[in-house]
Amino acid sequence: MRKALLIITALALLSAPAMAGTCTIRGTVTDADGIPVGGAQVTLFDGNRAEVTTVETDAGGNFVIPGARVDTADCTVRVFYNDRRQTYNNAAYFTVSYPATGDRLIPVKDTRLETLHLSASASTPPRTPGVSATAAALAFMLAMGAVKIRRR
Repeated sequence: MRKALLIITALALLSAPAMAGTCTIRGTVTDADGIPVGGAQVTLFDGNRAEVTTVETDAGGNFVIPGARVDTADCTVRVFYNDRRQTYNNAAYFTVSYPATGDRLIPVKDTRLETLHLSASASTPPRTPGVSATAAALAFMLAMGAVKIRRR
């Protein structure tokens, strides 16, 4: 009887998720020059690479994933940012893991977008000629007298 109880207890412990618990993950996303990146997507994955949740960074590049339920002993963070020209990911994506317990501050080096330089290229997409450029050219030609408008 005692042996059967020990076997049942051992099986129950082995089949339970390893250290399943709740954790809070926080940090700051920056570009390669240390400038905070607002609007980046931060996704928390458990140790089996299953997605837990995704949040967006604020204007200061900060993120908080409060009370995340992770069913493994460790977790990892993926940072994703698209500036309408290119997509960027953090280099530590799936290469660095953290204990999935308590309150965890992810080091900036692990959330840095190494190939993004916001100072060199503004976060807005490059301006392409469109209606506003056409309107400006027309206004210039009207002012110079090169174009006349006929009224019906």
